[in-house]
Amino acid sequence: PPDLTPKEREEAGGTKVSSLSFLYFAAPVLTLILGKLAAFGIMTHVAAALPGEATLAAHQIILSLFFFISPFLEVISQTAQAFL
Repeated sequence: PPDLTPKEREEAGGTKVSSLSFLYFAAPVLTLILGKLAAFGIMTHVAAALPGEATLAAHQIILSLFFFISPFLEVISQTAQAFL
């Protein structure tokens, strides 16, 4: 757990963060990143398995547009959440 008592912190080596507490903190973000990698990999695999070159080209165009637009939409999303 991230909230350690002073005694537990002393036993862990002073104020150093233990690997377990860091993993507890980073697990949600790590899971999200791995999920996105798996989803994009599966989508690319399916697009490549379909007959014809047009499907893979369309997939590449849409994925490129998504990656280009995502940072701008993320900023708008964060701004909107700040007003809530």
